[in-house]
Amino acid sequence: FVIVTLTTVGYGDQQSWSGDGIILFQSLYALGGIMLMTAALGLIAGYVYERQEEAMKEAKQAMAEKQAMLAALQGSSKSIPTLDVPGIDTVA
Repeated sequence: FVIVTLTTVGYGDQQSWSGDGIILFQSLYALGGIMLMTAALGLIAGYVYERQEEAMKEAKQAMAEKQAMLAALQGSSKSIPTLDVPGIDTVA
């Protein structure tokens, strides 16, 4: 509904008007609707892009922290900590 209303001059259910002023108004109205929708879609796409970039940055940071922890464990004489659960045999 909104797309048809903002990007065209109607649904064709009424008789079209004639005259240079009406044609100019209808053309500007249709172009204005297209520009309005383009601006709104641009804002939405920008928001989605920023959220995706933030998520990627957080994921890269978490990966770097895990890699640093793994490198520290491999470089030290300590073993990797294990979780002791009663009743479950661990393989040595």
